[in-house]
Amino acid sequence: MNLALSPAARLVQKLDRDRFATVLFAPQGAREPLFALYALNIELANIRTQVREPQAGLIRLQWWREVLEGGRDPEARPHPIAWAARQLPLVSTDFEPLLTARESDLEPAPFADLAAVEDYARATAGCLARLACTLLGTEGHRAAEQVGTAFALVGLARAMAFHHGTGWSALPGGAKADQAANRAALAPITARAAQLLDQAQVMAYPRAALPVLLVGTLARRHLQVLAAAGGDPFDSSVSRPRPMPLRLLWHRWRGRF
Repeated sequence: MNLALSPAARLVQKLDRDRFATVLFAPQGAREPLFALYALNIELANIRTQVREPQAGLIRLQWWREVLEGGRDPEARPHPIAWAARQLPLVSTDFEPLLTARESDLEPAPFADLAAVEDYARATAGCLARLACTLLGTEGHRAAEQVGTAFALVGLARAMAFHHGTGWSALPGGAKADQAANRAALAPITARAAQLLDQAQVMAYPRAALPVLLVGTLARRHLQVLAAAGGDPFDSSVSRPRPMPLRLLWHRWRGRF
């Protein structure tokens, strides 16, 4: 199957298996644009671990900004992800919240409180979900933003062990001295994610938006796994990929997430 996938699709399959699974529920003609969007997100998210100094990260973010504005076409053409992102039927300003938020990745402990964590989640995955709805040509942007924000909060919780190892922390005020304190600081983040998912459930959205909204199904399952692990993000079960295609298929058939 890998041989038939575009470079963007292969990158998403490798590094964002949850979203890869949801794209398969999109109409055939919408899949490549979604893969390009999600691959762009991966490229931006990876900048922090690819640079040693914040200034180098800012330079890379600016390069991507100029690619999306059309100012780097000669350099973008040989870069399969950059060129796929450049071809998206979106305007460059659509990506600005995402690009600006990624600057926070270059600070070791960028969030002062829970509201700042949520703002980051909304500007990254919430923005991504809105853009995905646009690519699908459907309504449901408000619900998608809520679900995307929740999915990001859950993702930050699940990736806490990885982030801890790289010297970055999504916890308000930074990482704590011991795991019990880290679990306590993480609890409001996961509680807020569950609240956002509940709010999104009662919002109006069309079935056509489900390929974006189905990450909410996965987010709920990830929260269940985290709860079963006693809220410990360092438990190995928490970060394990689990795309759950049958569960997604069931929710898609029901028209819910």
